[in-house]
Amino acid sequence: MEHPAVEDVVTFAGFDVLTFGVRSNAGVSFVPLKDWSERTTPELDARNHTREFMGMGAAQKDGLVLSFN
Repeated sequence: MEHPAVEDVVTFAGFDVLTFGVRSNAGVSFVPLKDWSERTTPELDARNHTREFMGMGAAQKDGLVLSFN
């Protein structure tokens, strides 16, 4: 994922984060952000990214994407 605030993305296919179970139709991604010293402008604040990533997920019509901080 190319994003100025994102350090990395780790994805686990088959893991349902809501039930902590294994399901073939589920997955979870963890998106650690860069250090605060590298995110000095308001648009790089984590709260703004939660909304931004939810917006990206809203475009996904084949499933449900949730983003939380």
